[in-house]
Amino acid sequence: MKSFPVLGIFTVILCVTVLSCGGDDGSGNPDFVPVYKDYTSALNGGNKFLAEDRTEQAINAFTQATKLDGGNPEGFFQLGVALAERERLEEEKVRLNDTGKARSGEVQKVLASRVAFERAVVLYNEITQKDSKNHSAFFNLGRALNRLDRDSEAEEAYREALKISPANNEYRIKLGETLMKLAKWGEAVAELRKAAEADPENFDLAEKIESAELSRKRLAFIPTPSPSPSPEETPVN
Repeated sequence: MKSFPVLGIFTVILCVTVLSCGGDDGSGNPDFVPVYKDYTSALNGGNKFLAEDRTEQAINAFTQATKLDGGNPEGFFQLGVALAERERLEEEKVRLNDTGKARSGEVQKVLASRVAFERAVVLYNEITQKDSKNHSAFFNLGRALNRLDRDSEAEEAYREALKISPANNEYRIKLGETLMKLAKWGEAVAELRKAAEADPENFDLAEKIESAELSRKRLAFIPTPSPSPSPEETPVN
């Protein structure tokens, strides 16, 4: 009877161990998402999927993260980002199909992203209430509020983050962008110029400053409407 070489037996055992050399472990399936054992692995996996434009896989991973640690706001924030991207893609599909109206399932998905961002806001608020010096929590609170179009509240959060960590240029840029959304052009220009001084090679920042300057000048030249004449001033024909 012929005997298998030792190397051949080892290869057979290895293939069985990894389920036919990777055939059923998901490695060959582009839709495969592993079952994560801890929050950090799930969050990092979701971020990787999101960077690769694999939105559904990212949603799966971030959902796992929120279940593994329901008290960590970043998982909910990133889940909201992924859900918002899916909503954007579906809205684009509706536009291309020219249906003119969204289906009920799509409406639910739009609400899902807001629910995730709102949960992140609650959790970030809890952190800032416990630790008033946690500048990153204030900054991330601002990011979540921006996603909900609560920009006035986001402005306050960014200002608090900057008060604690005034040298953080990322915080100043987000504050400047939020001031632009609020049409506070003068304040936006001032903050973005400070940011540009710290990062003179940032051409994107230079474009934002130019845009804010143009909007401020445009606003300054809007003519004030003439008051309507009172009945006594109305000429009689």
